[in-house]
Amino acid sequence: PSQGDASKQQQQQQQLTELFLSAAFSSSNVFPSPNQANMANSFFLNSLSQSSFEEEVAPTLGLKLRAHPDKVLPLMEVILMSLAGGKSTIDVSSQLTNDGGANLLPSVMKHLKSSKPDMRTRAWKTLVLLVQLGGTKSAELVTKATCDALTAGGVAGLNTSELRVGGYAVLEGIARYVLARDDDDA
Repeated sequence: PSQGDASKQQQQQQQLTELFLSAAFSSSNVFPSPNQANMANSFFLNSLSQSSFEEEVAPTLGLKLRAHPDKVLPLMEVILMSLAGGKSTIDVSSQLTNDGGANLLPSVMKHLKSSKPDMRTRAWKTLVLLVQLGGTKSAELVTKATCDALTAGGVAGLNTSELRVGGYAVLEGIARYVLARDDDDA
């Protein structure tokens, strides 16, 4: 493709990203359901660029997740599932911490301690998806955060059996992903 075609494609990707963000995260705080977000699967796989994810989608997800976790965590799970299932090249590792990123890791980790079982399940599944989309760096960060939460006492830790189940599910999901990835590399 010519440079003009590439520029036009980049412009179209940017417009689709802006349209998605304005529709998904309107100021009215009415978010799409996971089923509605699932319909955007093609967009996530074909139009979402690394820079759009890092500069627009991840920061918006991080902010909205902190403000409206019950609505945004299911949406985030679907977005990440679409990317991971479609073998996207998006790398989320730079967005896990506050070092220039959207600080997604602590925002999702805290929901492993939710009083709602559904939120705890979504949290551990989302953490595993973050690892799948972030490689070794993400695996190390999520594993450390999960182990820290499992060993911490008091309110900082996963200190009941109901809460620890989520932590163990994260570690199992990471192990399954790493073993499958290693089998693919062999």
